[in-house]
Amino acid sequence: MRCVLACSVLVAAAAAQAKAVVATPAEPTAGMVWIAGGEAMLGSQNGDRDAPLHKVRLTGFWLDATEVTNAQFAQFVQATGYVTDAEKPPSKEDVPDLPDDQRIAGSLVFTPPPDAADLREFWTWWSFVPGACWRYPNGPAGAPAASDHPVVQVSYRDAVAYAKWAGKRLPT
Repeated sequence: MRCVLACSVLVAAAAAQAKAVVATPAEPTAGMVWIAGGEAMLGSQNGDRDAPLHKVRLTGFWLDATEVTNAQFAQFVQATGYVTDAEKPPSKEDVPDLPDDQRIAGSLVFTPPPDAADLREFWTWWSFVPGACWRYPNGPAGAPAASDHPVVQVSYRDAVAYAKWAGKRLPT
């Protein structure tokens, strides 16, 4: 869901910098805000060929005002019996080269290194923790997720399932 927030912030920032486009908003779902459409220049201003400068035109759209909370995600899980990717061992289809003895349910948890570390070496900042999931974001030995906090430790597949259940979709 953090990705949803990050995408939302980028889209909102682009829309805020753009010229306003008049559009009639459709009916929102409760807890959503209208993001007006517009035009914006996106890409690198330093001539980066992997991110060329280009004009983007967005139409207006509704977006949740806040991230999905653990309480909201729990309602989804209770209603559907859904099991997140972090709560089940990775399948051979998802990770074909992973040895069977390493097929353990869990997730990566942010673990600050004790000393200065190269920021390009993500493995010094993140550790796989067996049992880490949305219910226990830091693993079973940590505190349970607070109901009013944003849900974390969910995959894209989990987020899509939640959005479908809620009658919404992820931003693109």
